[in-house]
Amino acid sequence: MTTNDPENPRKLLLCKCKVRTAAKVAPRSVTFGKVERDGAPVKKSVKISRGDGGPISPSLGARVPKGIDAAIREVTPGEEYWLDVTLDPRKAAGPVRSSLRYSTGVPESPESAIRVTATIPPRVQAVPRQFLVPRNRDADFESAVRLEWSGGSPGNILEARCADKNVEVRVEQEGAEQRIVLRVPQDHQPQRGARYITVKTDDPAAGTLNIPLRYSARHGSKGVRRHTPAATAKQAVRPPEAARRASSSGSKASTTAKPTRK
Repeated sequence: MTTNDPENPRKLLLCKCKVRTAAKVAPRSVTFGKVERDGAPVKKSVKISRGDGGPISPSLGARVPKGIDAAIREVTPGEEYWLDVTLDPRKAAGPVRSSLRYSTGVPESPESAIRVTATIPPRVQAVPRQFLVPRNRDADFESAVRLEWSGGSPGNILEARCADKNVEVRVEQEGAEQRIVLRVPQDHQPQRGARYITVKTDDPAAGTLNIPLRYSARHGSKGVRRHTPAATAKQAVRPPEAARRASSSGSKASTTAKPTRK
């Protein structure tokens, strides 16, 4: 707080208060964590107890997230209830980040909500999730991502392409593992706008997967590998320790060399 008193221009006021609640929930949210896409339904329950007001009579709202079934059980009228939440990952549209709203029955605070979360992996995803290409390249660049399927057998890849025709994209498959390989020429300049590698599958749940293609100012990054031509392969795989010794030796020689007399 600021004042017009020259001797006390500022004052700090500390306020304490207690927030009264109509109902107490334990735990405060319903967290399913990671659930397999084709897994069986999972059930969790939370306790709803009378709060700082009068007796409660909770009832669920009409809107319930897709793939979620919920019901309230009465234990002690006006005092204690249980909310049972069942998640069916096969019916959920994807990750669950929603709330279950309910009426408390207390006029002073008539409505409340309980957070519900669950992580359900997509039918297919790229690992890593993007292609990262260095902007400054001393050679052609090649990188690969692996397709990871969830909820059944892998689907088939019908097509993999990039809107930038100067970027080469191909599909490699070894057993059940599928890889999307990207090759970018050394002198290629990226086009403006959003860039993706589009992978079309025959799986109805997966459909088309768009893998982001980004260019980085750093020369290389975790999750990518640089294609090295045969002419520079020996130099590229030179052990770092040997390189440091060579650099140190060269520096020492240059500082201790005696000047040549004319």
